[in-house]
Amino acid sequence: MELPKTNAAPPAEETRLFSRESAKAFREGEMHLLLKAEEQVGAYLEQKEPEKPRDEESMKQTLKEIEYAFLHLPDAIPEPGLSRNFLTRAAICLRYFTSRIKQALDALSILR
Repeated sequence: MELPKTNAAPPAEETRLFSRESAKAFREGEMHLLLKAEEQVGAYLEQKEPEKPRDEESMKQTLKEIEYAFLHLPDAIPEPGLSRNFLTRAAICLRYFTSRIKQALDALSILR
């Protein structure tokens, strides 16, 4: 009995969509955004009696660019807010994704 023909995937080297360099550049860009957001959120949360963030629009824009980090938070939709409660939880998410991107960058460096 002959096996039916399938659309088996070609070998990995033939299907690579991104080079190692482009994957690394993408992750470095994400790391930059995550660190920028961590810095902005951290500075805001360190204030004893926080006022409205001085650069509110910049913080909102940065948070929008990495919204994947908070999509699971109910108050992140339709866009991340700037309440102290939200930003405290967002800071935890930022640290988590920063560590994940760092691990990915480290793995790319090892694989050379």
